[in-house]
Amino acid sequence: MSAGLRVGFEVITAGSGLEEGAGGAAGYFHGVIPPIRDDPRVAEIVVYTPSWYERAAEWEHPKVKVVRCDVPTSRIPRVLYEQFALPRAARRDAVDVLVSPGNCRPLRYRGVNVLGLHAIQYFLLDDEIGRLRSAYLRFTVPRSVRTADITITATETLRRDAIGLFDPDPDRLVVVPMGPQPWVSELLARDADAPAPEPYVPPGGAPYVLCISRLYKLKNHRRLIEAFGRLVSGHDVPHDLVIAGGEADITIADLQEVARDSGVADRVHLLGRVPQADVHGLYSGAAAIAYVSLYETFGHPVLEAFAVGTPLLTSSKGATAEVAGGAARLADPEDVEDIAAGLRDVLLDEDLRATLSAAGDARVREFTWDACGRGTVDALERAVLARRA
Repeated sequence: MSAGLRVGFEVITAGSGLEEGAGGAAGYFHGVIPPIRDDPRVAEIVVYTPSWYERAAEWEHPKVKVVRCDVPTSRIPRVLYEQFALPRAARRDAVDVLVSPGNCRPLRYRGVNVLGLHAIQYFLLDDEIGRLRSAYLRFTVPRSVRTADITITATETLRRDAIGLFDPDPDRLVVVPMGPQPWVSELLARDADAPAPEPYVPPGGAPYVLCISRLYKLKNHRRLIEAFGRLVSGHDVPHDLVIAGGEADITIADLQEVARDSGVADRVHLLGRVPQADVHGLYSGAAAIAYVSLYETFGHPVLEAFAVGTPLLTSSKGATAEVAGGAARLADPEDVEDIAAGLRDVLLDEDLRATLSAAGDARVREFTWDACGRGTVDALERAVLARRA
């Protein structure tokens, strides 16, 4: 492909996922677009972004055309924009391939289209996302996976589960692992002598277990708190539990009630949404990280724990075990006793703590955005060549 690919890359279907603290969508976009841009097989990227997204200015570059779109903010008009206005824009700009990284593709678009599939938990769990949104996703996601020229997943776990759920052509689903969140990439790349941020210290100064995640039911905060209560009742541990994350389908008041019922109300600190600038300090100050969600398709907190050398307890279900690659203590997320045993191990077993810390440091360096960019361009090139053939 001597002329180079003209790539359309839309971030519109991310919707509220572009907002700070909403999840990993923005980190993915800002991680993967630069290495795609710099790949010699790519002539130009046209990025379609909502006009309100200020960070789109970071993509300005001679090889990048940023198209700021007047995307409606309410859900139904936005979906109509995604399905009808976006394809017209891609045809107008004569892109060779349109990347739809937000789980859904414009179903009427007949050009080459590569789908990024990142979330399927609402097909597997009782994930309360609203009746209208659920109906739209249950209609659109399976059809998107089955009709895209190529679908990219970040883990083999997600690829396998998507094949089981949607019955697409397996040869058209490819695994391209993501890199870590930008602050982790910067941490791994910087000089070892660079000053670190001040570690977080909870009220009273106790050592702590940290969980960073928005308060969704699937993140399993309730069982984590119950397990922490059992750990405290059965062992003489000085640790508190710190949970950082904005409210979603679970509220801080809900989790405070769980902490009271578990007898640890004074040892569970619910910080709510925290600025991104404070995240590194929260991680670096923790004695251990607990991330025992019911299902993940990747799980960036796994890499974040590894980057700061903190022992990690994570779920044996979903993709977190795959991403951890043996560098974390695993627990059944539906078994409170198993979570409590895992907390005990990562806090009190010094040999295990040292082993996990060393293994995590090696594991996180296997995930880079350069590799993700190359793998993504491989998929784009494959989709275009297959259509031309």
